[in-house]
Amino acid sequence: MSALRYIMFQENEITGALPSEIGRLHELNELHMQANRLDEPLPTEIGELPILTTIQLQDNRINGSIPATIGKLRLTPNPPRTRTLPSPPLPSLPKPEPEP
Repeated sequence: MSALRYIMFQENEITGALPSEIGRLHELNELHMQANRLDEPLPTEIGELPILTTIQLQDNRINGSIPATIGKLRLTPNPPRTRTLPSPPLPSLPKPEPEP
């Protein structure tokens, strides 16, 4: 199990805490646990994951402070989420007059 690279359990109503054993997943690159019901502090061991670049934990009920060990991670910043709005139709251009 230590070769696990991705955890993607978003929107599963998972409750409780991330286990401290997560620190044993040295090959973990991405952790996607958003939109669950996690409600315990994050384990300090999460900061011991050498190649973890993505953590998605939004829309949970995590309490407590963020472990200082997270500062050791080289997380990839999330690109800003932009929304493309439909543009109004462009006016029709007049057809050129034929040359004589």
